Amino acid sequence: MWQLGAEARPDESVTAPHDALRALSGPLHDVAVREMGENGATVDDLVRLTGYDPEKYRRWGPAAGLERGRPPTRGAGASD
Repeated sequence: MWQLGAEARPDESVTAPHDALRALSGPLHDVAVREMGENGATVDDLVRLTGYDPEKYRRWGPAAGLERGRPPTRGAGASD
């Protein structure tokens, strides 16, 4: 529930789940990049395990210096 007043903000029951997910972001990033690099995990594998949006993992791999497992199908670098 929202508290009314000069400092309107959601109470802890609303923000706690979001804060918990944010706290997991760093360790999740480290594990995901390691799994992609060392064990060949795919974006679909990571999405299936975590339920997160695939775009998160599509960006983390190249940012960590990992090469794509297949050529791009859209956008720059796609072979049309």
